[in-house]
Amino acid sequence: MAGMRHVFTTCVVAIAISISAAQMPAFAQVTVLDGKYSDDNVVRVISRVKLPAPEGAAYRIAMLKVATMTGQKGFSRFAVIKIDDCGTISINNGVPIVDTCKIFGKMLKEGEVAEPRGKQPVKYYTIRKGDGDIYYPTPEA
Repeated sequence: MAGMRHVFTTCVVAIAISISAAQMPAFAQVTVLDGKYSDDNVVRVISRVKLPAPEGAAYRIAMLKVATMTGQKGFSRFAVIKIDDCGTISINNGVPIVDTCKIFGKMLKEGEVAEPRGKQPVKYYTIRKGDGDIYYPTPEA
């Protein structure tokens, strides 16, 4: 049953991304979308998108997954504490095949702050619920 929920969530996120012009202008074929919770309220999401796809597709899909997982746990905001392995994977003389990204997000309550897990500064996002079980991140000022 958990596997079916994961497949459903993955499909819903891919569909939401393909029809949301504000998030992404064209369809992206998601090959990997995996999220895990840690004990310290951290969400780790890995996404891979088959190319050709819009630039930054894996990052945007991963951010939607972090926001959705945060909302499903009842939190109203999160902080991106680390972005890792974002870029394009190429084979055979530099032929790009996959856009990939790994994001670590700390789920937060109102007023909480987060510490970075690396050299990148922490970025904060408020989430809003969309149709179905999809949540959208909005950068905080």
